[in-house]
Order: sequence, then C-alpha cells, then structure tokens
Amino acid sequence: MIAYDSVTISPSPVNRHSFSFSAAAAAAAAAATAAAGGGGDVNRCLSVVKYGYGVAKLVCKALDGGTMPPDVMMETGDQQLLDIPGGQPLDLARGEAEGVGSEMIGNASFKKKSGASASSASSSSSSSFNVDDDHPKDKIATKLLNFKEERDPYTAMSPPLYQTATFELPDAIAGGLYDYTRSGNPTRTLLESLIADLEGGDQGFAFSTGMLALSTVTRLVGSGEEILAGDDLYGGTDRLLSRVVPRSAAGVKVKRVDTCCLDEVRSAICSSTKLVIMESPTNPRLQVSDVRAIAELAHEFGALLVVDNSIMSPVLSRPLDLGADIVMHSATKFISGHSDVMAGLLAVKGSKLAKEIGFLQNAEGTGLSPFDCWLCLRGVKTMALRVQKQQENAQKIAEFLDCHPLVKKVNYVGLKHHPGHDLHFSQCSGAGSVLSFNTGSLEVSKHVVENTRLFAITVSFGSVRSLISLPCFMSHASIPLPVREARGLTDDLVRVSVGIEDVDDLIADLDQAFRGASEKINQS
Repeated sequence: MIAYDSVTISPSPVNRHSFSFSAAAAAAAAAATAAAGGGGDVNRCLSVVKYGYGVAKLVCKALDGGTMPPDVMMETGDQQLLDIPGGQPLDLARGEAEGVGSEMIGNASFKKKSGASASSASSSSSSSFNVDDDHPKDKIATKLLNFKEERDPYTAMSPPLYQTATFELPDAIAGGLYDYTRSGNPTRTLLESLIADLEGGDQGFAFSTGMLALSTVTRLVGSGEEILAGDDLYGGTDRLLSRVVPRSAAGVKVKRVDTCCLDEVRSAICSSTKLVIMESPTNPRLQVSDVRAIAELAHEFGALLVVDNSIMSPVLSRPLDLGADIVMHSATKFISGHSDVMAGLLAVKGSKLAKEIGFLQNAEGTGLSPFDCWLCLRGVKTMALRVQKQQENAQKIAEFLDCHPLVKKVNYVGLKHHPGHDLHFSQCSGAGSVLSFNTGSLEVSKHVVENTRLFAITVSFGSVRSLISLPCFMSHASIPLPVREARGLTDDLVRVSVGIEDVDDLIADLDQAFRGASEKINQS
C-alpha cells in the first residue's frame, strides 16, 4: 500500500485557515487511494468546503473515483469541528459536496511517500499532518499579480467578470455556490478576498462607495452607545458622523476628539463607546496618531477600532497588525488608481464581526457591482508600482515646497521636521503621496491651484494623475466654517495628490504657478 507523509494545499484567495489531519486519517486515505487506483501515482484530492459562517467540511475523493476515507475531520480556527463519515461516494463535478451548495476555499492532495506503507503511517498515534494553508509570505507586489479566481474552468489570465444578477441552480433544494448577486458574486468574492489578504484580515467586504462601507460599520452601534471619532477626518466622513448618524440611529451619540492626543482619547472614551473611528495620517492636514495605543484604549473599554487607511493603502500600512478591528478603504483612491470607479472596502478581524457586517451588506443590498469589482481588480495589480512612484515624486515636491518663500507650512510625514514623522514610520513603511501646504493667503493659494497645467483641479486622491484642490471649498466644504477654523483647517490650505508623471515636470509646473502668484502680488 501507499503511505503519505505530507498534505499540500493549493490555496485560493479566501483560503486562510490551517488544517490538521491525523495519521490514521491519512493512512485511511492512502488505503482508499490504493484501492481505487491500484497504487501507482494516483493522488487523493481534498476540497475544503465552506458555507455560511461557522460551518465547514473537508471532502476527500480519488481522482479516478472512490469513496471518502473514514475518520477525516477538520478544524479551522473559528470554524466548527466537523466529522465526515466515510464510505460515501462523492460527485464533485459541479463543485458540490453531498448535494450542499458551498464555496470551495481550497484544494489539497496527499503526496506519496516512496518505500513506506500505510501501516507505518498509522502506527504512531501521536503524529499528525499539519497543513498551514495561509497565503505564502509573498511581498505585496507579488500578491497583487498572483490572485485569481480558482473556480474559473478556462484558467483566464485576467479575472473573469461575472456580470449577472442571478445564477442557475443545480436543483430546487440544495442550492449552489451563488444564487443572487446581491448576496454574492464570484467577481466580488475575489476582490473581497484580496483586500482581506492584503490587510491581514479574516474577511473582506466590497461596497458601492466608501461612505456606504463606513455607514454599514456605524450600524453596529445601538441606542445608548457612542461613537468616538477623530476631529480631523475626510469631509464626507465628518458629514456622515455629524449629520446622518445622529438622525438615523436614535440614541447614538457621536463625540469628537483629537486622536493625536492620547489624554483626550483617554478622557473621552467610556464603557458606552462602541466604535473609535480615526485616520492616520489624516486628510488633509496629515496629522499622525498612535494606532497601537488607541487600539489598546478602545479594547480596554470593549470598543472596536476602525481605521480609514485610504490615504496610505495596504502597500504602506496595515492597521489590523497594529490592533485595529476594521480597516476601511475608499477603493476609488489608490486601490483602483485610475479615477474610474466608486467603491469602498472593509477588512475585518473575527468571524463574529464579519458575520454582522456580511448580514448588513446582504440585507441592505450595498455590495459593489461586478463590473466595478472587476475595475478594482484590474487597477489594483499596479498599486505597488504606482504607490512607490507617487511617493518618490511626493517627497521631492514636498522638499521643493518646504523651501519656497511663498509657502508658510508643508504637511507631509516624509519631511523629518514633521511632528509625527517618527511615530508614523514606526507604524507605516512609507510617507505616501498626499501632502498639503499653507501659503497664508487665499489669493495666492487660489492662483497656484488655478494656474498649474499638469495638476487637475478636482476632489479625491490616489489617481495616477496629479490632483490639486482647496479642501475648504471642495472635499471638506460640508464642514461648517467655525468648526473648520477651530480645527485649523484654513481656507488657504492646498492639498496635492501626487501622480506618476515625471517629477521634474511637476515641480516646474508648480514653480511657474508660484511665480505667477508672486507677480500678481507685486502688481497689486
């Protein structure tokens, strides 16, 4: 008979669990394989099947037919332990296990051990086959080019677009992998699995906008509970928390605090706090907060920490590794990268939290459309390259601005004199490509913004093209003037999102815009 000394997993983008097979189970599988194929090089295939939350099965069959071995079981972290009875014939032609609609999350095969017997594999009851099917520790640039739809029968190099509202089911009772795109779609699953992997989360979710992603998170808060949020946030986030949440969620209180000051956070957080929402660095003033310390404070009071990581991207920052529970992205920014899609993403820790968010996403129909998911999957492949080039350009532009006589202050964490420089680089691997500066004069700032040639005057950031804006009149205009002034968000603030153009051209363009502003001042 054939004995097997290892089990190898062929992971899919959503396959992030560890499996342990007993020596007895492996020996039984070897015996069944030998019986089915008469020995030789026949492998026995395993498919890890997951459906719903907290339920999983391990299915085993010989490539050329046969039955499952007895005594095979699987334990997957938060998943339940489930025994699979032996002796049952399987038909996996349609990706089904015992007629139950499911989601394949990984494949494995026993590998033959030459010169050994099945009895030797089963003789040591203490031995086991431990399979860590977590993704290889590839760098992010590699991961961005090697994700794929495992179930694609045609092995397309580009992820397929499943542009459909419904899916034909194998029969009227059992169901299938997917039934209705609101509840799930292979293209969306691939994007959601990818963001979970990139951020180190247990599950990902894709929404039609970043604001819908955040709005879904705020639905976790009930009457009598509180949200503690940073006071320097994206204008859309500020509007949602200040004007929408208090009105739509009766009894929910939103408190604002300077997250750069741990004493303020400590004083404001309490047993009623359910969520702490923050950015670091912030948009648009690039202020830095201690994510690790705030995560510890939040957890001390039983609260969840939500970090908007849009301005950094997973290339430069992984807040879940720092203790955050939920990471949010406006995928319109660096993830898609080309200003051609509206999308929001969440990566979360823990199956219980994932179950709550998944229920809300399905019940409210907020999932991202297949085509927009496909656009994100297309754009994200070059994210590492884009972010690196944009960051290199931004550093040089920040240094140029820092020495310019018409610039009073530059906000960019890549400058060593930035007050949050050291803290930022203790929790992020780069400075990013968004910066802002003050001129002390709205007239000067307006002239510079309106007279650049290569910078598009528009909201948003993270595009391959360089963008420029006056936040107080654009992205943050919804914040009342007195509130902006109290937070130091002044009208003369200019925000720049640096693209991938030649940096010498960008600097020359800014220089001529400043020269025009200087001439205008001298003439007046």
